[in-house]
Amino acid sequence: MKDLLSILILTIFTCTVTFSQIQKPSQLKLDFSSKSEISTLHIAPPSVTLQDLNRSNKGRSPFGKVVSVDIDFVKNATWIATKNLTVGRLKIESKGASALSLYYDTFHLPEGSELIIYNEDKSEIIGAFTSENHKPLGNFATGILNGEACIIEYYSPQFVTKKPKINISGVGYAYKNMTNLEKDFGDADPCEVNVNCSEGAAWQEQKDAVARLLVLDNGSQYWCSGAMINNEREDCTPYFLTAEHCGLTSTPNDIAQWIFYFQYESPNCANPPSEGTLANKSLTGATLKAQSNDNGGDSGSDFMLLELSTTPPSDYNVFYAGWNRMNTPSPNGVSIHHPDGDIKKISTYINPLTTSSFGGITPNTHWAVLWSMTANGTGVTEVGSSGSPIFNPNGQIVGKLTGGISYCNDTTGSDEYGKLSYSWASNGSTANRQLKVWLDPDNTGITELDGVYAPCGTSTTAIHQGLNFEVFPNPSQDYFILKLDNVNSYKPMRVYIYNTLGQVVDSQTFKTTTTQRIGVNHLPSGTYIISVEHDNATASKKVAILK
Repeated sequence: MKDLLSILILTIFTCTVTFSQIQKPSQLKLDFSSKSEISTLHIAPPSVTLQDLNRSNKGRSPFGKVVSVDIDFVKNATWIATKNLTVGRLKIESKGASALSLYYDTFHLPEGSELIIYNEDKSEIIGAFTSENHKPLGNFATGILNGEACIIEYYSPQFVTKKPKINISGVGYAYKNMTNLEKDFGDADPCEVNVNCSEGAAWQEQKDAVARLLVLDNGSQYWCSGAMINNEREDCTPYFLTAEHCGLTSTPNDIAQWIFYFQYESPNCANPPSEGTLANKSLTGATLKAQSNDNGGDSGSDFMLLELSTTPPSDYNVFYAGWNRMNTPSPNGVSIHHPDGDIKKISTYINPLTTSSFGGITPNTHWAVLWSMTANGTGVTEVGSSGSPIFNPNGQIVGKLTGGISYCNDTTGSDEYGKLSYSWASNGSTANRQLKVWLDPDNTGITELDGVYAPCGTSTTAIHQGLNFEVFPNPSQDYFILKLDNVNSYKPMRVYIYNTLGQVVDSQTFKTTTTQRIGVNHLPSGTYIISVEHDNATASKKVAILK
């Protein structure tokens, strides 16, 4: 560890924090008004080279470097004792940083104590972190503290006799602007389509599997994407699928400090004016189960399978996505991803995938895709989309993104997704080179599996939407019958029919009964999405019209 005297300078500054993790609600318990009541440490900024800023078509999105430190919170904090409470405070600052994040090699809070982080005007508070946040390796991470400084505050009631063990081993220094006002709080290009636009109506389960990933790799920070994935036992083992190149040289300790953001999305089709609380559902830490060992797609299918250290809590509404391991081109579908670390987006393809190779060394390792213009844009991929899943029409993962040349200024460029069929058992014969061992642990030989919400094995639509309906006959020629469960007879029902481009081709309003007949004789043959809105709930299903 570096000598603290060479990198730490006492000073006073401000902070802004917009990051949150699994935690309990809290608030400031003891105010302070004088500079003597808080210690402040200044961290020298890291050097940033052109290589750090490089964005190759292996598209993880770089945004920060980690400064190694050795900060013992107990020794460096200012401590104040009251009749009922002992409080420790420490401010950390690094001049010129767009954002800060903290990495800990020791994070152990006595039972009954709490730790929070907040900004100087106390308008934003995250925490409280407690003994429930302990990790198997003893390390921890808190990420994306926008601004040059932040305040860490620890509370110990008098009945807590043990001292905390909190040692900060790294300060993540974001050199990329994290608050680009021209693009709200996000950096995605303007052609991207928010996942809750009409294009995402039939993919609400799948979008709940996708997460933004804050990667730590050999002292650098990156954005990537990935998805929770189901296994043959359907037991909610928290497996997470992404691309190997996202953490190409990440150590087990690095991966134990990766941060996974769930439900990081706009609630509707518009870009929100600010991030607000969108980043409040996150988890820290995972262990590596298997990877392709192909230098990130050069000679294989570029996959990495992780198991989260913490099972996502029920209010995260996580979906464990299904998959299909057949080497058969998907005729149409979508990819859901976090371009440049921005809120969740959706890209649509209506032409079949074609077989390809990303590195050109080994044939048939990837699916190539061409994106289509839809009702609200032409969703493509960007840096930060790496590792994101591509789904077939049945909502099953068939690949994960390695890279490509699609951009908003070149929407005709293709992207390459490492085939799930190749990742199954073709990158190597051992368990740490295959998906097969983990996703089919009983060696049943199944070729496909649908997704499920927790608790696994229950009705996914009812859990996710609070509204469930059946539709039949499907396919149909002239009409569909909708049969709804648990409807409120005093509130109307609105039915929308979308084509595969997300365009509304029909809409009708009904006085609610449990059964409705929807005429579709005026629509041509094809695949459609029926979306039902009733009593502040929504549900969608795919249907086919054949004539």
